[in-house]
Amino acid sequence: MNKGLFVILNIFSIILEYILVYLFFRFILKKIFLISIIMTLFVFLLMVFIVVFANIMLRKTKIEDKSRPCEEEILKIIDKCSEMYNKKFYLHYVTAPQPNPAWCISNHIYINNQYRCSSIYLPGVVAHELGHAISGISNYTFIPSLKISTLISRVFYLTIISLLNVDKKVTNIIANIFFIPYYIVNLNNLIFTYHFLKKDEITANSIAVNLGYGEYLRCYYAEVLKYDDNKLFRKADLMHPSIKMMIDKLNFELGIKNELLDIYYINNILMYANIKTKTFNIPKFITEIYPNSINSSCLVKITSDYVEKIHYNAFKSCSNIEVLSFKNIKEFPVSVINNLNKLEVIKINDLNILKNIYLKYSDRLFSNKLYNILEKNGIIKEVE
Repeated sequence: MNKGLFVILNIFSIILEYILVYLFFRFILKKIFLISIIMTLFVFLLMVFIVVFANIMLRKTKIEDKSRPCEEEILKIIDKCSEMYNKKFYLHYVTAPQPNPAWCISNHIYINNQYRCSSIYLPGVVAHELGHAISGISNYTFIPSLKISTLISRVFYLTIISLLNVDKKVTNIIANIFFIPYYIVNLNNLIFTYHFLKKDEITANSIAVNLGYGEYLRCYYAEVLKYDDNKLFRKADLMHPSIKMMIDKLNFELGIKNELLDIYYINNILMYANIKTKTFNIPKFITEIYPNSINSSCLVKITSDYVEKIHYNAFKSCSNIEVLSFKNIKEFPVSVINNLNKLEVIKINDLNILKNIYLKYSDRLFSNKLYNILEKNGIIKEVE
């Protein structure tokens, strides 16, 4: 990405915006030149203070607890990235009241303990943030923050999101009305800023793939996609490409043709749906979950030609991972039914055969939903 062009265009857009601010004060103050200049400078300095203060708050390393999820794995990613790109990076665990699981400022990576993101996905999220740090555009994102329109649009954005969280038809109508001034205020950023930021998201994803953590990131996006079904929410986010588009691009880079979106373990039956079908009828099959019938802490995936099985330790360790392929499934106590209401179902008659078998590293995160169910019911626990 052309960082120089990003900087030049955004400085130009800032100048344009503050010329408009100056003309506004000239009109309000009846063409008093000196006071108009002073007021414009005051507004600019106020914006500088807000941006600097916001960055200071984001850099705070106050941690209310001593939780440092996936620290060992993440330090490995950072070391690998430092070797590959010959750049030093620093890791910080922070507690910040904002909706992001992680972010980067220059070559510092911050993980937000307050964000409820499963630690399974954190390596992928951190690899993505390292991608931003490598691309270098994160060093200059403070520039568009100096625009008044950026601050005002942020207020509109938070208002829209808070209205959507209420989840009422009336508030959705109000939120739609808010989009009119929201897009007008964002006109400057739509022309000069957001195009670059969207491209940088794709670049950061590609770097995460190069680091070997594209599968983590893909599963994180798949988890987000399940809750990203509100069209108004997607309209409000102007800085990111759509989640679906980012998943598709990651699938292409990873060579993945079939994407698993959701997975459930119901009465000894493992079910999952393909994202390409765009039909998710699994929840209506769920009347009860029977965690007590599970005799092993293992997860299973079925494909057209072989069965892959995973032990939960594989989520935390890359050692001793292998794929067990079944040339002839009939030799094992496993029956397979394909394409049942756009679901693939595997029924396990003997769960003991699943012990100590690992799924290959690149696919091991597909079963996050089942993992969460098992963990929630105390069948398995995350390895310390």
